[in-house]
Parts: sequence; C-alpha cells; structure tokens
Amino acid sequence: MNRLVAVTLALGVIGGCTQLDGKEISSAATGLPGSLTLKQSFVVRQLDNGATYPQTPYILTLNEGNYEQGQYRIDGGLLLYKGHDGSGVSLNQMALVYWGDDFDVRIGKFVSKTGVLDYLSGMDLLNPVRVDFFDDANINLRRLPQWMAELSCFVGESSLLRVTVQPYDGRTQSYISTYVGFLLDSYLPAYFEQLIQNSAEGAAIYRNVFLPLYRDGISPALKSDIDAQYNERGLAVEKSTIQVLAESSGAGATFGAVWTNRYSEVPYIEVDQQLLDMIGALPDGQNSGEAFREYLDQPDLNPIKGVRGFRYNQYSLYAEGTVDTYGVRAEVGVRDRVPTLNTFSPLAMVGVGVDRQAGSAYFDLEVQWGYLKQYRQSVLATVLLNKFDLTVYRGVAVRFDHYLITGWYAGNATAVMLPNLVFTRGAFEVDLHALYHSDDKAYNTVGFTLRAAF
Repeated sequence: MNRLVAVTLALGVIGGCTQLDGKEISSAATGLPGSLTLKQSFVVRQLDNGATYPQTPYILTLNEGNYEQGQYRIDGGLLLYKGHDGSGVSLNQMALVYWGDDFDVRIGKFVSKTGVLDYLSGMDLLNPVRVDFFDDANINLRRLPQWMAELSCFVGESSLLRVTVQPYDGRTQSYISTYVGFLLDSYLPAYFEQLIQNSAEGAAIYRNVFLPLYRDGISPALKSDIDAQYNERGLAVEKSTIQVLAESSGAGATFGAVWTNRYSEVPYIEVDQQLLDMIGALPDGQNSGEAFREYLDQPDLNPIKGVRGFRYNQYSLYAEGTVDTYGVRAEVGVRDRVPTLNTFSPLAMVGVGVDRQAGSAYFDLEVQWGYLKQYRQSVLATVLLNKFDLTVYRGVAVRFDHYLITGWYAGNATAVMLPNLVFTRGAFEVDLHALYHSDDKAYNTVGFTLRAAF
C-alpha cells in the first residue's frame, strides 16, 4: 500500500475529521490551486412534549468545508441554530491538517475518536456526545468538537502512534454525560439508603443534603455554593488533557492501547466529616433526632467544606475484528481516581459490542459494565439497535429503526425505547419517532425530525 494512501485511511478511521462527502468545487471554478469541498446539513426537530424538551422546535444548519492543496488541508464548520430558548451562530469546527510520508499533524477545533464502541465507550473522553444528536451520521454533529493539537506517526503500513494535547474547557461541562456520571448517580442513593434505612432523621438528611449533590435537581443554594468554590468555566492550558494512543492492525483485526491523563470534569466535593460520622453511627431502630437538630441549628451551616478539581489517569485497551459474519468490539479500562465522599475510588470498566448485517436487517448490541471499588457497586448499561429496510415505494426508501437502552444498578432497572420510522429519498430524510421511559413518564414524547445533506 502506498504510504500516502495509508495516511489517508488512518485519517478516516481514527481522526473523524476527513475529506467531506459533499460537493467538490473544481479549481477552475474557484480560481484556487487546490480543491474545495462543501457540505450543508439541515436538521429540523419537533417534539410534542415542550415542558420536558424546551428546545423544541429546533432548527439547525451545519455548513462545512474542506480546502486541500498539496500536503495540507483546512477543515471548517459553521453552526446556525434556532430553538425555543434562543438562536445563534457558532464555530463548530476549524482545523489545519498537515501530513508527510509517515505522519500527520492537526491543530484546531475538531473531533478525535478513541476506542471502538459507538454509544457506551468508557474511553472516548476527548469529545462529549451531543445527546440530542447521538444517532446522527455526521460525527461533527454527533460529537462536540474541541480545541486540541494532535500528532499521528505511522510505523510501517499497519501501526499508529498518536499523541493528543487538549486544553481543559470548562464551558463544555454541561455536555458531559459520561458513564462515570451515570455511575455516581447510581451508587450514592443506594449507599445512603443502606446507612439510614432505620432512621427518619437520617432519611431527611439524605434527601435534603446529599441527594441534591448528585442529582439533576440540585438545590439552588447548594449549586451556587459549589459553583462559587469551583469556578472552572474557561479555557485552561495548564489543565490540559494528555492522551497517548498506540494501535496496530492486521489480518482483519485492530488492537490498541490508550493512556489518558485528564483534569476531571466532576469535582471532588468534601462533605463535613462530622455529618458523615453522625449518619454512619446511627443505631438500628433508634432515632438521633436531637443530635441532628443541634447540627442543623448551627449558624451559617454549610455541609460542603470544599470543592476542588483533580487529575486522574485512565489506562485502556481495545480490539476490533470479525468472527464469521459478526463484527466484534471490546474495550477494557481502569481509572485510578473517581471522586466519592471525602475520598477517591478506582473504577473498572468493560465494554463489548457485536453487530451484524443480514440482508435487509441490521443489529448492533453494546454492553458496558462498571465497578466502583470503594462501594463495591456495579452498573450495567446496554444499547440495542435494530434496523429493518422495509420497502422502496416510488423512490422513497422506508426503514424501521429501534433503540432499546437499559440500565441496571443497585437492584433497579431502567429502560428507554426509541422506535423510528424513517423515509429517505435522495438527500432528504424524515423520521417519525417516539420515546418511552420506563420510570419517568415526563420524558415520554412523540415527534419528527427532518434531515437533509447537500
């Protein structure tokens, strides 16, 4: 294989910031010496449940372009959006790519894929998922591009060494919806319920003090207090992520190893140890109401004694290949520090994915298991995607897609179903979809999405 071809393939498989599959404009038309490719993506989404989904109706346009000449390429993307709560224009991606015979360099704002799982990866940390577009085919919509610099070196025709440096950007914290966050919301409520199951006063402390810290419904007072102590909203080079990836391919299989040193998006929250000791010492079947009342009656009481950031290391391995007619993917990772109550805990993660195309039917199953050592708690999450090509009528292809997303923790199970009926003709696609949540009916909704790409 020509070395330049190998570099180009690696950019497509690893980088996620590749030559667009849009409309190529010739140099004669532009008057420029290189080639220009343009692409426009349109998304219109309407959901019937405006109370839970205030961003509906939602209109989005992503205008992308690549300009390539010789050994460099410039990638750009401009995002225009309008929703119920506002509208605006933002720079979605912008990167300079330069390559030689056995290396390439990318600097700018772009997406860099790590690992082999599509939905439940525990190691794909560089670019948060845009939850609203988690199933979009365009990776620059599916993921949130980030500012970073990346050097990839190609050893022979089948091995890659990649080093990435990414400044910490606190402005994207609201997009972080990782497996670790799901784990925190999972184990803490169950842990405290075990401690305080025989104490009404303890239960009140649990509901009013601890639960808001780790739930979306965090109380305004606690939230403002935490924000005041943990003001991490800007771009900070000194808190940059460093990631080193080594990958080798051959005989239809790919193997890789990744080391990531990262400044955590989830802060370490120090809770008053006196309060923790009081809860831990609750005698079975007895009330300690007087002690709790004395504690709560303290002037200027604040159970949050400190909030600070920290760095962690994560070590991961991944593999991808085929077995008979099945595609098989696997990831294994260990994170040395996850914040728990007044301490840290290691986190182990194992993920597996299997997919297969059989005629007009396709399925993709991913399973992710996590284990937090400090509390001996496990979390199991799955995503099952089924696609069925139904028919083609007068040039309109009809397809049925169905996502089944499940989570299990502390004896509790949750399921979300997302059925979609998809109509495609040329560059246009219309999705009629519904959402069913097994636990919280407020999330149930129906709606449609119109997509177009030129």
